[in-house]
Amino acid sequence: MELTLAQLDYIDDYLIKNKVKYWDVRMELLDHISMEVQRCMSNRLTFEHALQEVHVAFGNKMRSKALSKDQTQWIFNESIYADHSGYNKIIATKTKELQLRIRRLYKKGFVGFFTSAASLCCYIVCIGLLVLCRESINPKVLSQL
Repeated sequence: MELTLAQLDYIDDYLIKNKVKYWDVRMELLDHISMEVQRCMSNRLTFEHALQEVHVAFGNKMRSKALSKDQTQWIFNESIYADHSGYNKIIATKTKELQLRIRRLYKKGFVGFFTSAASLCCYIVCIGLLVLCRESINPKVLSQL
């Protein structure tokens, strides 16, 4: 059974409310969740029940508890927004992969800059100009400013 655009938007909002803030991670999870929800719906489950089943399958819980403001009693929250700890591992893995790609790009840019003859000459000229400017500035003139 195919999901409607409204159902896909609902799953996207569900992921945003479950603190999946990175767009690429959210799109990947949206793809996985929508496929699993479709599979569950083909087994005669409603959209809501299928989403709950997929939510639990990712390692999330349907129930959370917190202390009240006056800290005298427990408040139980039972919904698909109660717990999102199952997504934390996926988010951490994707964040590490992204950081690794960024470090590789920085390294490639840094090595590329210093191995290019034109940029290396430009760098040496800039350093030379800075040294000349530093030596030509009179400290007495600066103290009068």
